[in-house]
Amino acid sequence: MRQFFLLTSACFIFILPASGFPSSLIELKSGAKFVTSHHWEEGEFIKFYLYGGIVGFKKHQIKKVENTDLIPKKANVPPQMPQAALAPVEKKTSTTLKPKEPAKKDQGKVQKLMRELDLLKKSFQNVSRMSDTELHKIVKDLIGLRNKIIKNHLGNQFSDQFLEIYTMADKIEEILKERGQ
Repeated sequence: MRQFFLLTSACFIFILPASGFPSSLIELKSGAKFVTSHHWEEGEFIKFYLYGGIVGFKKHQIKKVENTDLIPKKANVPPQMPQAALAPVEKKTSTTLKPKEPAKKDQGKVQKLMRELDLLKKSFQNVSRMSDTELHKIVKDLIGLRNKIIKNHLGNQFSDQFLEIYTMADKIEEILKERGQ
């Protein structure tokens, strides 16, 4: 009886977790990869959960979506940053409307936001030599830039730049984890 109990317990401990909830690996044509707990199609977009928010890419930007045993990353928020900074932001889009070209008034905003992103990318080049405080500031600036883009309803025009922002944040997260932060 004891052996039966041990064998049954071992099955529950080792076999059931392996068949747990599958994750999805989403690979973009640009080479970026994301692991998510859930994804879905919405019109011409594939959307998925990432860092406590919802991210979407047009289907033509996605190379493949496959099941994986990898575990999705949780949002790693620096201690001085509120969790609300990574709150999900989703804009409902209509699949019948085509994205319009930026209006002249939006072109100035687009250029200003692009300059801000270029400055962040320039400072990101030295990320491996930065202090933890500087890394946290860059993450805060990246999230601030993302929020400005969303607030100005320019998400469609900045989809590739969103990918750059998330990639930089991922790299900073890796560096902070290596340092034990």
